[in-house]
Amino acid sequence: MSSGERTVILITGGNGMIGNAIKEVVERDADHKLQTMNWVFATRADAHLTSYEETKKMFEKYRPTHVIHLAAKVGGFFDNINNNLEFFRQNMIMNDNVLNCAYEIKVKKVVSCSRLLQYFLPKSSKLSPNIIFQYNFVITKDNKKFAEIQMSSGERTVILITGGNGMIGNAIKEVVERDADHKLQTMNWVFATRADAHLTSYEETKKMFEKYRPTHVIHLAAKVGGFFDNINNNLEFFRQNMIMNDNVLNCAYEIKVKKVVSCSSTCIYPDNCTYPVDEKMIHLGPPHNSNLGYAYAKRMLDVLNQLYSRDHGCIFTSVVPCNVFGPHDNFSVESGHSVPALIHKCYLAKMSKTALIVNGTGKPQRQYIYSLDLAQLILWVLFNYNEVNPINLTTDEKDEITVDELTRCIAEALQFEGPVLFNATKPEGAIKRTTSNAKLRRHLKGFQFTPFKKAIQETVDWFITNYDNARK
Repeated sequence: MSSGERTVILITGGNGMIGNAIKEVVERDADHKLQTMNWVFATRADAHLTSYEETKKMFEKYRPTHVIHLAAKVGGFFDNINNNLEFFRQNMIMNDNVLNCAYEIKVKKVVSCSRLLQYFLPKSSKLSPNIIFQYNFVITKDNKKFAEIQMSSGERTVILITGGNGMIGNAIKEVVERDADHKLQTMNWVFATRADAHLTSYEETKKMFEKYRPTHVIHLAAKVGGFFDNINNNLEFFRQNMIMNDNVLNCAYEIKVKKVVSCSSTCIYPDNCTYPVDEKMIHLGPPHNSNLGYAYAKRMLDVLNQLYSRDHGCIFTSVVPCNVFGPHDNFSVESGHSVPALIHKCYLAKMSKTALIVNGTGKPQRQYIYSLDLAQLILWVLFNYNEVNPINLTTDEKDEITVDELTRCIAEALQFEGPVLFNATKPEGAIKRTTSNAKLRRHLKGFQFTPFKKAIQETVDWFITNYDNARK
């Protein structure tokens, strides 16, 4: 705060209790140093902070160098109990708008006022975020909020799939087309793409929902990427996925969708925990730093699902698959996930007759699920699983393999005979992420996963056949 420096301090929620206290401290300053600075005690008259446009205009008007972010939707004990969802949604939107505007105009420092923020930060790994949810809410037939999914012949059924042209969306489409009983084909399936709506826009998302009026939603759309893409863009992965998830679930609630199944990921589980991890462990600590943004955004799906259930009785749930692979994946060497990226790298090494170089030691262990298997399980969840609590859709623990084993399997499928080298100087993520599918096995006994080598071979064959048009 040098004497020649322009200092503008913007206080959001400036007419609240803490804002007025800061104002009094400034006025009482005996040295008058604080009074030489420009203080802006912003109120709702300046901007409704749930509106990004209004928030941006306010920041552009005052051009603050520093921000004290106090504004929040607050209330007493009973107000919180009765309106948990709105407290979560409005505060998340306000916080995102303020921090993003502060970043865009290069604010030097932001101090935000928070009580529960500690539960979402890595430094607080010793604290258990389970304190936010003191019970596991399970919908049963005895519960008054239970609404059984019925697919009677006379019922209009419209199933909207966001991210409909992605890997899992295409797999669901194939399962529907293959249905021997033709029951799935009697329903109306909408495989939505970006041409239907940019899901980061609430207005576009709402128009899409009003156009198709879905009775059920499978929410697959997400900003996704490979290991290095996540490391370099954690903030954008968090923000974009949070916005998309909030828009989709709120629109589903507004038009009274009967059920929503959202796709999460096993990366949401704590980095430091006992294995195998199960569904009760999601909020027990921070995820791995490599994909912190994506993982926390996916965790918040569970928070939103719980709150929509508690406040409105909605059957919104999420599935937690392990590493998914299959046709129609993103095979980019730079931004693709491990299986498709390795397939492409191995293909290029074969074509150029060079060594296949793999990042890391090859020691990390992972479970992998074929997209067609996952598609069948997601449809089972849609029609048969009526809990709000998430469910792991993963292969068995015995099927976990190392990256080295994965690489050898891909090389065999591609008939690559060159040398395989591991670059141990490159980062490689969590060493282990074993996930329990005991809950799935209790609900759905006897499900047979496609043998791993067969699934890899089918994926490789699809990639070679569709090389010119595949995402890469």
